[in-house]
Amino acid sequence: SLVKCHQQFARCDPAVKNDMRPTYRIWRGSGNYQEQVHLPLLQMDFFLHVDVRNTRADFCTPNFAPLMIERNWYWSAYNWIPWEVRKSTCWGARLHPPGASVLITRCSH
Repeated sequence: SLVKCHQQFARCDPAVKNDMRPTYRIWRGSGNYQEQVHLPLLQMDFFLHVDVRNTRADFCTPNFAPLMIERNWYWSAYNWIPWEVRKSTCWGARLHPPGASVLITRCSH
């Protein structure tokens, strides 16, 4: 069955002096540290990929360049733990002689 939702969202009002948004309390580690975090809880991600190939890209089929070298960077952070940024980097190389393909990838977190 369908249930009617009565939830309303407040508009930005410069006359309001106190922040009345819902909050969560976050405990980390041994429980000695707590912080109020306002909704919404957000995760921010940034991804960068660079690759070098010795032939042009194929648009309708997979690219089978004989040689490819690639590098990836990835960062992720959360608004409730802004001091912690997760990072990952990868590099890869592919050799594609006729009839075979070898791709080697190494990542560090």
